[in-house]
Amino acid sequence: QLMQIGVPVFRALAPVGPFDLIAVVDGRLLRVEVRCARRTKTGIHCGRPKVDQAYDVLAMVEPNGDVTWSPKRGVKWIGEGDKPRRPEISNPKT
Repeated sequence: QLMQIGVPVFRALAPVGPFDLIAVVDGRLLRVEVRCARRTKTGIHCGRPKVDQAYDVLAMVEPNGDVTWSPKRGVKWIGEGDKPRRPEISNPKT
């Protein structure tokens, strides 16, 4: 979803690490942890992230491919609710 709206995304090369992706949003590097999830009557549930404090945004991916984005408190994200919006890119005047 992020690359489809023009957000640069970088994947980890090693299978072990404190987070899975880096997304560049409004000039900031955000650490993204990706977890498999399932939706039930009580909401969306996923396994506990590998390292509790090592990510900025949790991406919970359901078997059908739907993604729920959950930024940590205080992290400015690029959308409201589950769907990210295209970030506004400002061009400095020269």
